[in-house]
Amino acid sequence: MVNFALSDGVADLHCWHDRLGHLCPQYIKKMADEGLVKGITLRKRQFDMCEACQLGKQRAKTPAKHLDRNVKKRNQLVFADLLFPPSNYNCIRFSAVLVIMEVHTRFMTIYPVKTKFSKETNPLMRRYIAWVERQWPQDPVKEVFTDGGDEFDNAEMTTWYQRHGIMFTTTPSHTSRLNMVERSHQTLTGMLKSMMKESGLPTSFRVDALHYAVYIKNRTYSNAINGIPYEVMWNRTPDIHHLRKFGALAYVHTKVGAARHKFADNCKDSCLDTKRDSSDAKYIFLRKEQSNTVAKLLSTNKYFIEIDLSVNTLMKSSRGGQLINIQT
Repeated sequence: MVNFALSDGVADLHCWHDRLGHLCPQYIKKMADEGLVKGITLRKRQFDMCEACQLGKQRAKTPAKHLDRNVKKRNQLVFADLLFPPSNYNCIRFSAVLVIMEVHTRFMTIYPVKTKFSKETNPLMRRYIAWVERQWPQDPVKEVFTDGGDEFDNAEMTTWYQRHGIMFTTTPSHTSRLNMVERSHQTLTGMLKSMMKESGLPTSFRVDALHYAVYIKNRTYSNAINGIPYEVMWNRTPDIHHLRKFGALAYVHTKVGAARHKFADNCKDSCLDTKRDSSDAKYIFLRKEQSNTVAKLLSTNKYFIEIDLSVNTLMKSSRGGQLINIQT
């Protein structure tokens, strides 16, 4: 004679797993051990793989947001990718921007390109590697990480990497999270759009805004390295006293001569300035002239005055102007 009142609740863990709609075995153990429900007693607690659960409930693992690449030194790993402008971008000077990031310091360098083909990206990649290895000969580039596009993964560069002892790695399709540069595109694009909106400049200035965004990002705090990329890269604290709003109003003094007669205005107003890592010069746009000019000034602000005043109300024209190089 069997006591069904007792035996109905006694079963193996596998049996209760099936009875409870393939519930997680850990939850079943918790319910039985802590008395969360009545009428359940586990006779055998071992649980083997459930084929029905594998077929019906299996999910892909959540990709890691941060990959431990074990980068300990400068130039140990370099990422590169192309950043393409939106469809309404009307500047004919460039069609994309090559963005390169040094992983250990998170220091970024950009090169505008007219096309996305390897004939332009290959020389720029070699130029960047030659530059960093000249600056830090004790820390040569060891690995370059890009996507699998032809602009990066081509026979010419593969041979060049092999000849220089550099490991070349590409990401699989649809795995942008593995490329740090692709993840940084969102940050740079957000800065670019905000600065363009505030300045009121035409879309032809987007590349110039991107130059300034990279310049600023290299000199501001990065949570990934708990420091400033510029300081980690160059071993000195950056000085940002000269930074102004993108598109700030500026006045550039013009000396008496062929460019200015004695009774003309002493300076040219409504000039816009930016800074770039590739030069100590300041780049400005002369709103009235709309032409290329070279102006020289002293290293002090005696002949160059910047004001944190947006020219959004001063410049409404959609015509893209040219940049001039102000040599300090």
